[in-house]
Amino acid sequence: MQLLLEVGVEELPQSEVYNLEKQLRENTEDLFRKYRLRYERVKPIVAPRRLGVLVFGVAERQDDVEEKKRGPAKKVAFNEDGTPSRALLGFINSVGASLEDVVVESTEKGEYAFVTRKIRGKEAKEVVSDLLRELVNSLGFAKPMRWGSGKGPFVRPVHWVVALLDEESIPLEIFGVSSDRYTCSHRYLKKTVEIRSAGEYPDVMEDCMVIPFIEERREHVRRELERVEMESGLKIVEDGELIDEVVALTEYPTAFLGEFKQMFLRLPAEVVETALKHHQRVFAVEKEGMLVNRFVAFIDGPRSLEDSVRNGYRRVIEARLEDAAFYMEKDRRRKLEDFLSDLDGIVFQRELGTMRDKVRRIVELVTYLSHSLGITGEVLERALRAAQLSKADIATMLVYEFPELQGTVARIYASLDGEPYPVCAALEEQYMDLPESVEGALLCLADKLDTIVGNFLIDNIPSGSRDPYGLKRKAFSIMRTLIKFEWDLDLGQVVEHCVQLLGIGVLDQRFEEFMKARLQSILDEEKLDFDVVRAVLHLWRIPLRAFLSGKALQRVKDTEAYQKLAVGFERVHNISRNHESVEFDTRLFKEDAEYELFRLYSEVKPRVEDHLKHLDYGSALNELIRMKDTIDRYFDNVFVMDGDLAIRMNRLGFLKSLSNLFLKVADLRHLVVEKG
Repeated sequence: MQLLLEVGVEELPQSEVYNLEKQLRENTEDLFRKYRLRYERVKPIVAPRRLGVLVFGVAERQDDVEEKKRGPAKKVAFNEDGTPSRALLGFINSVGASLEDVVVESTEKGEYAFVTRKIRGKEAKEVVSDLLRELVNSLGFAKPMRWGSGKGPFVRPVHWVVALLDEESIPLEIFGVSSDRYTCSHRYLKKTVEIRSAGEYPDVMEDCMVIPFIEERREHVRRELERVEMESGLKIVEDGELIDEVVALTEYPTAFLGEFKQMFLRLPAEVVETALKHHQRVFAVEKEGMLVNRFVAFIDGPRSLEDSVRNGYRRVIEARLEDAAFYMEKDRRRKLEDFLSDLDGIVFQRELGTMRDKVRRIVELVTYLSHSLGITGEVLERALRAAQLSKADIATMLVYEFPELQGTVARIYASLDGEPYPVCAALEEQYMDLPESVEGALLCLADKLDTIVGNFLIDNIPSGSRDPYGLKRKAFSIMRTLIKFEWDLDLGQVVEHCVQLLGIGVLDQRFEEFMKARLQSILDEEKLDFDVVRAVLHLWRIPLRAFLSGKALQRVKDTEAYQKLAVGFERVHNISRNHESVEFDTRLFKEDAEYELFRLYSEVKPRVEDHLKHLDYGSALNELIRMKDTIDRYFDNVFVMDGDLAIRMNRLGFLKSLSNLFLKVADLRHLVVEKG
């Protein structure tokens, strides 16, 4: 059997579409499990004027289930002569059982009477009405609304409801609208259509000029783009985000080719593409790698509408490009550097000063980062020049009108001013998640660290659903950039310098937890096991080392060497974990096993430290693995907690030193080892 729910609504906001698809799929699957109904697959229905689900392979009835009920205690359930008491008979009657169904079982609280009965599943048609009602009520929205006499809250007012199980109509009422089998076509066709069975829904929708499933609509958009390319011989600039927008905004997307004046190609390509994409949701077009004065737009309806909308698109696009040309001409009367003075009048964030204040901090941070990383010479000079110009384009008219071009305008204007290419590139790369050049990476780190630390200091801390300043994404960028460029940088020290530059408070534990969570996500993406990730998270201050340590541990995870490493560390760490001092004197050693372990420790320690100095965590691990057998002999022959206090403290100090050597590689307490 197939189950259909379609709720007709007023135009869905684009921001709700993809979240609705996810909820409809997951909530439907959860409810089918809750209602013990088997099914084959779920297809969410989400289009601008409708939402719902089409479920294939629905079982004819619920799964049977055994239910075990506990009744009164044995001493209450039976009279002295062993006959059932009134309490037991009342219990049996309440659950619809018979005396033969009663068994006495022992529990932690004593012996009780139990009844186990098999509950036969109901037919699907008896439960799907409740299931669908619960599905609708389970949906959440970013901005729900009410309408009429207080109906809602829901994403938009409801106009029709279709609920079918195969050919049978399912009685259902949603916000005062009763279900039937009639749906509405695309607005262009303006007709109401009967759906005789759930299985024919896709075909009916095709005749109604509606593609109700998101993935099928996305495929349709791609085919439309390919059709225009083949017909025109041009190449459409690929843009996944724009495809997602078209999919969310249309029920029957149809592409067409338009044209704007050739003169606007004198503008930088990025400006033209931004005007097309962000302001009109149309695709830019190339020929032989060069932008041409064409665009590809989508209408929601048949191709016969192309001519009536093409000129409208052209007029609006040319007006936007005319604006861009005007703003750029006005901006270019000054050099990019000249806009720096205007930053004093632009607030970065109220508690964090102006954009000019932020630029000063960025320059200081780039200097500090370069010194920490040993970056000097021309690279440092170019990075500092980029830092000085980093926010100048915010004061330009073009960025004011086209904020999406921040960074890009800085690169364009700096290039026109004759700035070196690495400086120009860095100005744009500062906003990238993963910059490409050293200069860009330094600027990216300085900018993002200043923003994150500043917001934590003024208590603008992201939550699970709220991150208005994009701090999570910025933190990911910082971690990935340090790993990409293999910079052995102590992030903790840089953060302390940020705090000093801001001078408005101190960070608490929440900052460390926030950064650790971002690093954990990156390590999870690398397919590292959970215990390996936990073992290296304490190295979060130096993300590159945490990354390399995790990779090295994962490589030996399933080997005997891994088990030896974990067990060896566990024995050393457990006994010394509460001991603070690492001081010890070999003259207080008494047992041969002590001297043996000390000799090996003295040999291994400088090798481990040298390997770590060169970021060779694999070799450092191999050195530590060598110590396992000697550690075992030590514990077999040495009683650490000796009655002589001096000897006991000396042994704990030695083991603490050994434990700390392990911790430089990873916190191996978290490794899961096989027992036995």
